[in-house]
Order: sequence, then structure tokens, then C-alpha cells
Amino acid sequence: MGKEIKPVLDEIAGAEKDFTLYSGYLGSGKYVANTDKLLRTGGRGMELYEDLMRDPQVRACMQSRRLAVIGREWEVVPADDDALSIEIAGCVKGVLYGFDFDSARYALLGGIVLGFKLSEIIWEYSEGQVWIKELIGRNSRRFVFDPHGNPRLLTPKDMLGGEALPGRKFQLFRYGAENGSPYGEGLGATLYWPAWFKKNAIKFWMIFAEKFGSPTVIGKYPPGTPREHQDSLLSALEAIQQESAIKIPETMEIELLEAQRSGSVSTYRDLCAFMNAEIAKTILGQTLTTEVGNAGSYAASKVHNEVRRDYVKADADLLANALNAQLIRWIVDFNYPGVVKYPKLWIRCEDERDLMPLAQRDEILARMGLPIPRRYLYETYGIPEPVEGEEIL
Repeated sequence: MGKEIKPVLDEIAGAEKDFTLYSGYLGSGKYVANTDKLLRTGGRGMELYEDLMRDPQVRACMQSRRLAVIGREWEVVPADDDALSIEIAGCVKGVLYGFDFDSARYALLGGIVLGFKLSEIIWEYSEGQVWIKELIGRNSRRFVFDPHGNPRLLTPKDMLGGEALPGRKFQLFRYGAENGSPYGEGLGATLYWPAWFKKNAIKFWMIFAEKFGSPTVIGKYPPGTPREHQDSLLSALEAIQQESAIKIPETMEIELLEAQRSGSVSTYRDLCAFMNAEIAKTILGQTLTTEVGNAGSYAASKVHNEVRRDYVKADADLLANALNAQLIRWIVDFNYPGVVKYPKLWIRCEDERDLMPLAQRDEILARMGLPIPRRYLYETYGIPEPVEGEEIL
């Protein structure tokens, strides 16, 4: 018999040994800095990505992506089919319905851009149980992480390393932690440059419009004109911008100078449209309006819908996993101490099927005498099978 082989149980390449992470307080290990180079060189930290939501295209695309998840139906699935598991699932569902769960999930999905998002849970007691009064989203710039991935709150007393947070108090949603960074890897780093280029293109577009949208006014006065008369002429030129009529001496002259355009306004419009397309592709994966012409648009729309469905399911799964690992467990721990089997929050991402033709077919087959298992009916039509003693219609 061969020698027994045992796995290595310890973590080897953790944050404590990561030389790319800056450990706060001169290596004390109290916190680790975000490895995002853009945030570390920009000087504004996470605020740089939070301000991206001011861009209309970023906000619209992110709203579309978040609402695609929020608009889906959700259910709390019992851990087992026994009476206690069903009771626990019902309790959790009641707690989630007891506050604005949709807005809470909407806020957490902001971590898609930021990399992570924390929401503070405001617990309350009612009717002998622990309920949730609010789930309040907090600015990500207010938090850092220790080498073990635990968030710390930056306060006036400790603005570098932050203060440790109490357990079962903050719900964390982390997005894109591909390399194990506790800060996640949001879309902000990719969105920043298209949004920045577009913002500056609009700025120069406005300068272009101001310069070439109306002619420059020129005032001419004869040699030897007194200074006060020159100032009067300048005031008249400035009044042209707002007044419909002015008066000047006969010896003075006013002309309008049309600027000669070497560029076109479409240059700025095309640049902004291109950057908007890049933003849309980064957030939504596809964009029909900028990439598809008249030909092949139907086929492209099918591809677009498939990609969008993948995004919705991935976001829904990430959000459900985060809530199941934290919020759902904590609700159960507070109300049912000692329970080891927890219910799961499930978000339906599949499109609803039209069951009417299938039901008509099954009815015909049943009349013909074809034996149909009860289990098939429950599974096909998504109806939970009642347990013994449960009230039925």
C-alpha cells in the first residue's frame, strides 16, 4: 500500500505575504492599501469611482444593469423539507419583506463599479424576534480592509487604519476579486478613461460652440479718441450680446467678424458617441445602437440579449451568494440559535415559460390514459409539493 498523501491545509500566498500590498502603519498589518494603481495615484481614492455615477451614460447603463436584477422574482428556499426548515425560511422571508429590500439590493450592486460595497444593518426587536429596520448603503471611501479581508471603518480618531467593525453588522458585497484583493476589482478602472475623455471632449465642444456659434464683435474708433469714449465703445460691444439696440457716436464703427472654421462639430459628437459606446460595452457587454447597422440587426439583437441574460444571472448569483453567506445566516442565528442548516435566497433569472400549451398537452395525454408521475407535475409547473399536515387548497 502506498504512502498516505495529505493536502497542505495552510494558506501560503495570502495577503500577509503579498509584497505588492502596502501594509499600513509601517508594516503593522493593521490594514492593506488598495492595489488599484489609478486610485493610488489619483489622490482622491475611492471617490474617483464614486463620481463616475455622475456621468449620464454610466448612470443609465448601471441603472439598467442593477434594475435587471432587482426586477427579478426572488424566493427563500428551505434547507430541508421538514417543518422547522420551512418555518425558518418563512421567518427569513418575513424579515426581508419587512424593510425596503429592493433598495438595499440596489445599493449593494453599486459594488460592480466600485469593487465592493458595504451596507449597515439596523437591527430591531419586535414580537420576540430580531428584525431588520433598514439596510443602509455606506460610502466605500470610508472603509479599508485588513489582511484577512475584514473591513475597517475610517473615523476621525483613526483616519488611516480605521476601527474594527462589530460582527453581524455590515453586509459586504464584493465584485471581481479575481486576484484575491479584499477591495475587489470593479469596473471603475475601465470606465474612468472613457468617461474622462468624454467629459473633456464636451468641454472643448462647448468652447467650439461659443467661439464659432456667434461672430466676434469688433469696434473701431478714430485716432485720438479719449479713453472714456473708448470705454463707452467697449460697453456698447458688450451690450450687443444681450441688447437688441445700442447707440454709438457717428465717428465710431462696429463690425462682426465670422471665425473661419477648420474643424467640424461632428468631430466632438463622434468622439462622445464613441466613448458612450465604450462605456456601454464595459457595463452591459454589448451595444446595438453604436455597433450595428441596418444589416444583421435581428441576429445581433439575439446575441445582445444572450449576453445581457448572462450578465443578469451572474450579478444575481453574486448578490445571492453574498446575502446567503452573511445576512440570511445572521437572521437565522439571531432567531433560531443552534441551527446548522440555513435557507437560501434564490433569484429567478430564467424567463417565464408559457405553460398553457404544455398544460393542454398533459391534459390530453392524461385523458388518453398515459400515466404521469406526480413528481413530474410539481417539477414542471414549479409548484411545491405539500408536506404532511400542511394546509392545502
